[in-house]
Amino acid sequence: MTVIRPFEVVLLGPLWIATVYSLRRTLTKDPRSALLSGMVTLITLSITVGVPGIRRALETATGAEGVTTLLTHLFSLSAMTCLIAFIRHLTRGTVEGSVSGSRRSTVRTLSLPVVAAALSTAFFLSPRPDAEAHFLTQAPTTPIYAYWSVYLLYLGWGMSVSGRLCYRYRIQAPPGPLRTSLNFLCAATASGFLYVAHRAAFLVTGQRDFWPLSIGGMLATTQTLLALTLLLIVAGIAWPGLVDLGRARRRRRRLRRLRPLWEAIGQAVPEVVLPLPPELSGAPDVLLYRRIIEISDGILVLAPLCDGAVRAEARRRLASAGLTDARLDAAVEAVCLRSALDRKRSCTDVLPERETPLPAGSGSEPDDVGDGEEQGARLELVARSFVNPAVIRVATALQDVPTGTAGANAR
Repeated sequence: MTVIRPFEVVLLGPLWIATVYSLRRTLTKDPRSALLSGMVTLITLSITVGVPGIRRALETATGAEGVTTLLTHLFSLSAMTCLIAFIRHLTRGTVEGSVSGSRRSTVRTLSLPVVAAALSTAFFLSPRPDAEAHFLTQAPTTPIYAYWSVYLLYLGWGMSVSGRLCYRYRIQAPPGPLRTSLNFLCAATASGFLYVAHRAAFLVTGQRDFWPLSIGGMLATTQTLLALTLLLIVAGIAWPGLVDLGRARRRRRRLRRLRPLWEAIGQAVPEVVLPLPPELSGAPDVLLYRRIIEISDGILVLAPLCDGAVRAEARRRLASAGLTDARLDAAVEAVCLRSALDRKRSCTDVLPERETPLPAGSGSEPDDVGDGEEQGARLELVARSFVNPAVIRVATALQDVPTGTAGANAR
C-alpha cells in the first residue's frame, strides 16, 4: 500500500491551510469562530490519521491493530457535531426558537459521548483487520454491523440536520457571500448523504454478491464522495472570509491610489483632515470612508479657486490628447485641482465665495455624495490622473492662462 493516496494529496493541502488559518480565530470570544476552528481541525486530523504511512506508524507505536480507523471516525463524528452547532449559531433567532434550540443542544451534547462509547465498544468487539485491509471489507459479524450502523446513522442524522438548516436559512438570506456559503454547505450535505448511502448499500449488499462494483471500485467511489464533501464544506466556511479578504485588498489598493491627492489637499486645507482614533487606523473600510469625505470636503473648499477659463482650456487640450468620457472628466478635474492648489499656496486672503461650478460629484450638497462605492471609484480615477505626467504638464502649461472673476478675486 502506498504511503499516501491521491485523494489525500488533494485534501490535505487545503485542509491544513484552512486549519492553520482558523486556529487564529480560537482566541476570539465568538463561539462561532471556535466551533468553526474546531470543526476544521477535527476534519484535518481525521484525514491525516487515515493516511496509510501515518496509520501504520501509529498502529505500530500503540500496538493496537486498526485503532486509527476508530480515531478517524471519532474525529469525523466530532467534526459533524461542531458543524451542526456552527450552523445553529449562524441561524439562531431566524430558523428556530431559542428555547427549543437550547434543549436540542443539550441532547446533542449528551449524544456524542454516548455514540462514541457505543462505537468504541463495537470496534473492540470486532475482528481486527490487518494493516493492509479496510475495516469495511471485513467478514460481516454482529459487532461490525453494529459499528457501521452507529457511525452511518449518526453521520446521516448530522447531514440531515445540517442540510435542513442550511436550506431553510438560505431561502431567507439576501444575495451575497452568506447565501453562496450556504449553497456550498447544502451541496456538501447532499454529497455527504451520497457517501452515507453508498457505504450503507455496500454494508447491506456487498457481502451477498449483489454489489455491482469491485472492492477497489467501492473504495475509490467512497474516497471521491468523501473528498467532494470535505472540499465543499471547506469552500462553504471559507467563502465569506475570502470575500472579506478580497474586499479589504481592494480597499487598501484604493487607499494607496488616493493617498497622493489626499496628502496634497490635506497640506493645502488641513482643516478638512480630522484625527483618526488609533484603533480605527487599521480598518480599511473606515479609513477609506474618511479619505473620501476629506477629499470631497477639500474639493469643496478649493472650488472657488478652480477657474472656469482653466477648466475650459484643460478640457480642450486633454480632449485633443485622446481622452474621453470619465477619463477626460477626471483629468480635467485633476488639472483644476492642481491649479487651485497652486493659487491656494500663493493666496493669503480669505477664500472668496464660490462663483464657478464645483467639479462633478464633489459633494456640495448631501444628494451629491451618491453611492460610496461610486464616489470612491470616481475619486480614485481623479487621484490617478492627479499624478499622471501628461496631466501635470497640462496643469503647468496653464499656470499663465488669464483667469476669470474667481481667479481675480482670489488674488
